[in-house]
Amino acid sequence: MGQISLPTNILDRLKRVENQISRLWKAVGLSSATIAAGGLTLLNNAFLKMLGPTDNEILYIGPDGPNQVIRIRDGAGNIIFASVSGGGASQRVAINPNPGGPARIEFYDDASSSDRVSMTMFGANFVQQREAQDGSGITGGKVSFYSGNSVFGHQLNSTGADAYIRFYDDERVYIRGKWGTSDANGGHSALFVNSMSLGAGPITGVISYGATMLGTMRPIATRQGPLADCYWAVTASSATGFEVTASGGSSNTFHLWVFRT
Repeated sequence: MGQISLPTNILDRLKRVENQISRLWKAVGLSSATIAAGGLTLLNNAFLKMLGPTDNEILYIGPDGPNQVIRIRDGAGNIIFASVSGGGASQRVAINPNPGGPARIEFYDDASSSDRVSMTMFGANFVQQREAQDGSGITGGKVSFYSGNSVFGHQLNSTGADAYIRFYDDERVYIRGKWGTSDANGGHSALFVNSMSLGAGPITGVISYGATMLGTMRPIATRQGPLADCYWAVTASSATGFEVTASGGSSNTFHLWVFRT
């Protein structure tokens, strides 16, 4: 066969192409890379994944079913940071969604489109609460740790209802709210509060806890009624209830406070 002579510039071009291909193949298995300007854009639901030495997932950013997720795992496969959704599009976690505001984490789920749970840190104070997505007003449980006091409570801005226990750093304790009556929590209630009207005496009233209490119940009763030559007492007590008796009086209302020991 005859030999084909190529111009020198074509040979130079072929050598440059070979060098570029060689550099490209080396770049496919990057050991390191630096982007000095611009950025990296992934199109058409592409994902970013980093694998460990046994092809175990370490980092994943991309689609997971209908959701976009972020997962970071340790060497044992445990998720140590993630935005993973097991529900619909409303189930998510937002970390510091407003960088201009205080440090904040917000939790959303599919059960409510109007409320969320937040954790906020501002001025060395920590607040965790159920709140409205619109306006961040509290709509339920709240735990707050301030520099001089801590609050555990429940609040509804819509009605003004507010019940809480507040602890101060000088040992003072405040309680706001009202005691629930006839609330025996399966025998473990620490306190049973109620009242009953018995009418004219002599008369005996019987009240039940609604459960068999686990422990010794200590009933305290006080009589409210017209002045009269009358005496009263708790005349019987057990783990299921107690009796209170008035010797006279035209009417007898008893207020009851029972604690468990």
